[in-house]
Amino acid sequence: MGVRKLRDVVTMVHVNRLIREAPMDVQVKRLEDWWVVAAGKNPVRTPAGTPVVSHHRELIDEVAGDIAKYGTDPTAKTTMYSLQSSYLDFGIPVKREALEENTAAIWPDDLFVHRPASPEYDMPLLALWGRIDLDRAGFRDALRKLTLRQLMATMTAGQVLRTAVLGLKVVTTDRELVPMAMGACDRYFTSLGKGMTLSKGYWQVGGSSGRHEPTDMDKTYCSRTCCAGKVKDLEKFRERCALYPLFDKMRRWAAFPEEIEKAG
Repeated sequence: MGVRKLRDVVTMVHVNRLIREAPMDVQVKRLEDWWVVAAGKNPVRTPAGTPVVSHHRELIDEVAGDIAKYGTDPTAKTTMYSLQSSYLDFGIPVKREALEENTAAIWPDDLFVHRPASPEYDMPLLALWGRIDLDRAGFRDALRKLTLRQLMATMTAGQVLRTAVLGLKVVTTDRELVPMAMGACDRYFTSLGKGMTLSKGYWQVGGSSGRHEPTDMDKTYCSRTCCAGKVKDLEKFRERCALYPLFDKMRRWAAFPEEIEKAG
């Protein structure tokens, strides 16, 4: 049964009133060949009204856990719920070519490609992210080879992190995620400018770099360890960095098999 048909078959009451409420008491239930996240007798729905479903129990359990913890506002935090919602609302019904074009459009402002000219910023990024190893045509070609999940995760990275190219590397390689997260973090990146003056054309310390600033930051760890250049224990970084879970969720979500076979 396809997702659109599922909308017609499910007769439960819409639960838009639950949007933005957290935490939520949710359960995972079986409906034919789908697993559904439900709040009582009602299905939890995406912003477009699609029941939150998956064929994969492991995935839907994590989606339900994120809903219970963070609620159902997909703009508040990138979670398994927001990724699956985007997939159900846009990935499946929208033409593949349009999804690729939307992702490719990020290129002119992509932070992975367009790096600061000053070595004080560029050299740390080179160590964290590596060299720029594809041009615009190569990026478009890479998008055409992605699975639908990988494409949606790459698009999400472009929207949330302002770098779809970095998202591409997250979902298509097994590279360590810690340096990727550090290079994408506004707080870490601006900390590289300590000691520089505005007269030299550098940003003021503490100003925004245009990078992502995560919510729920562990400010003590950020200032005393990460931004102080003292990250040695990668496992502790994974536990305490507020941005790392976004990268981890994108990679793991993109690795699940597709929900349906999509033509074109």
